[in-house]
Amino acid sequence: MELVVRNLGRIREASVELRPLTVLVGPNHTNKTWLGIAAYAGLRGAGLGDDQGPALDEVAWAPLRQALSIDGHVKIEFDAGPLVSGEEVVWPVRNVQLGWLLGTDPGPASCELRAKRNSLFLPTRAQLAVDPSARSVTLEARDASGAPLSFTAHVGPERVVTAAVSFLRMMMVDGLIEGTVPFPVDRVGGSFHEGAPGIAVEYGRRLEGWRAENAARAPIFPTAKPVSSRILGGRVRMTASEDRFRYGDAGIDLPVAASASLVRSLASLQLYLTTAARPGDFVLIDEPEMNAHPRAQLAIAELLACMARWGLRVMITTHSPYLVDHLTNLMAAAALPPERAKGLEDQLQLGTLDALLPADSVAAYSFEEQDDGSVEVVDIVDREGGMILNDTFGRETERLQDLYAQIVKLGR
Repeated sequence: MELVVRNLGRIREASVELRPLTVLVGPNHTNKTWLGIAAYAGLRGAGLGDDQGPALDEVAWAPLRQALSIDGHVKIEFDAGPLVSGEEVVWPVRNVQLGWLLGTDPGPASCELRAKRNSLFLPTRAQLAVDPSARSVTLEARDASGAPLSFTAHVGPERVVTAAVSFLRMMMVDGLIEGTVPFPVDRVGGSFHEGAPGIAVEYGRRLEGWRAENAARAPIFPTAKPVSSRILGGRVRMTASEDRFRYGDAGIDLPVAASASLVRSLASLQLYLTTAARPGDFVLIDEPEMNAHPRAQLAIAELLACMARWGLRVMITTHSPYLVDHLTNLMAAAALPPERAKGLEDQLQLGTLDALLPADSVAAYSFEEQDDGSVEVVDIVDREGGMILNDTFGRETERLQDLYAQIVKLGR
């Protein structure tokens, strides 16, 4: 899947491939977060809305539309494959929605998601049914695993065709994206009221939902709690009435608000992973390394790799050379024969080879400032070498070394 943006803040044009783990690096004020939110907005709205893709093939759709327009009970079986023509489908990102999430007008921005046709769910047997007495329209099929898939809406006859189109689009993205989950940078002490940027409001709403599920839902990823607990040094318990953190085995139990800044930064991520996470979720995390010691940043890199291995789609913005360099370690280790990788657990912060992530599961982009004030988004993964080329951090290290050399020279 690919995100294409034009005139998004300082970014004139960019194309970013969304892999299981997508990493955005670069200086402040280069619109990394804006691009991440554009991806979030596109995936959040995928399949929804009357004017959002994939566009239906007019020839294949015409007889279905005509049948749905007939008065009375209607039941139609059809093959969804012919409804999508071409090898690529496009979802436009609505600027109204993008502006709400950003908390500001995106101006002349144009953003769209693109996906290959073969990534869509197009069952050979599906059924549309209209029941005038119940004022309902229903789409039924079976997903890739054979489980029933059903969409129903109660609408008047004038809305039957519109509802059917929306259902078809929702069905087509089944398996492509499960849900969208934001972790904005102001997740620590941020404001989630209705007047805040939409991405913060959505985070606040998700957080309240996860709190309600905390005691009721077993984690779908059993290793999520022990793995994340190794980073935090303990376990978080967040409910509708209180947020608590229990530090290790020492018996120290504190309010999350009174705990270390690392705990406050990642508490909600642990809650999500252990209560609500599902394969196929798109998870946007702004600066996951925030407030973390370098050793903890290495562990966070491993957690992100685990999340991608668990089937989540993760996009992060980061200013951490430790995190980016360690991802290269994990990519290189994943390329080793299994017998040679054994024993590396002792060298990893989380102690699990689940953190070894193949290079083809990683995308990384550097946001480079240009002389004219624009920002160029550059692919920085060396596919042949299986590594991330993080010069954006190396240049600053070289500047520090040069400055130190000048100071030493002046002191002679």
